[in-house]
Amino acid sequence: MRRMLLVVVPLAFAACTASGTPSGVSPSAGAGSPSGVSSASPVASVAVTSPAAASPSLTLATSFKSRVYGYTIGLASGWTVNAATLLADDPTSTDVTATDVVTVTGTDTTIENLAWDLGGQPFDAWLRDYRAAMSSGVPAGCDGGDPSKWPAVAVGDREGVWQQKCNAAVATVEYGGKAYQFAWENSTFADTRHLSESDFKTVLTTVTFPKPAASASPKP
Repeated sequence: MRRMLLVVVPLAFAACTASGTPSGVSPSAGAGSPSGVSSASPVASVAVTSPAAASPSLTLATSFKSRVYGYTIGLASGWTVNAATLLADDPTSTDVTATDVVTVTGTDTTIENLAWDLGGQPFDAWLRDYRAAMSSGVPAGCDGGDPSKWPAVAVGDREGVWQQKCNAAVATVEYGGKAYQFAWENSTFADTRHLSESDFKTVLTTVTFPKPAASASPKP
């Protein structure tokens, strides 16, 4: 099993949201997804509920399309993006090169996004591995608890799960054999400085996912 890259967090708050590596995994540089996996569950669209009302001042007038992961997400005017250049599963990638980082101008919030190839592993099993990997470096109560009890959250037209951490949260959703992660990270504990949770959830509803590649036609 190769090292699992987790969503980057501000160093000042590593005690509450630090990432870790699964037991028996080498902490060497680079990224990867769990191996030794079983068949993936089929992916199907599901109905999702509307998020809490967004702030009246939140207008998502533009969007960003990830050239590495293919998803699109809505942005407000003035927000900036440091785009990923390598897939998270690329063994040469780092937290910096594998993460699309949206800076929410005027707040202390960044929205940090990437995707992992499940490699055939069931999504619920992958979530358990992910939570175990990041739990070793955080205080009790800061890892979201049992993934089977994480609440649902709308991500685009799909239903993902919401992992609540100490001063952050991660929305993870399965699509096309990948686990897409969208993290709400804040560099202080001052709620008034954050992009609000409800506004972040509104941003999540703007996500669109890349269409699966078409299967090659059989040769005559």
